[in-house]
Amino acid sequence: MNPYKDLDYMVLQDIYANSIGGRIIDRKEELKFGNGIRPVLKLRNPKLHGDDEAQQKLLEDNQEIIDKLLMIDDALGDQDDALDPFLDTDVTTKFQALSKNAAVFGRCMIVKQFTK
Repeated sequence: MNPYKDLDYMVLQDIYANSIGGRIIDRKEELKFGNGIRPVLKLRNPKLHGDDEAQQKLLEDNQEIIDKLLMIDDALGDQDDALDPFLDTDVTTKFQALSKNAAVFGRCMIVKQFTK
């Protein structure tokens, strides 16, 4: 059951848009996300992979995984004739919007739809 009514949403949106609180939320989100979201590789069980140098070498050898993920994000964000306008938005912008919605309205959700 939703505790908010339509008027509640309008009041929250008005407070966000027309008060210093909205600017504070925007600035907090800019600081939180910085230069964007970037995937990071971590070993699940580092003790199995030797000392720190061996672990670092293993992570560097698998750096191509991160490059492929970034390439996919860039490719989805560069489509000119996308049928879905949200495909033209990068992942960082989507997560900033989710975080702002959580700060303003107290809730947010992201759904990932997989296509064929």
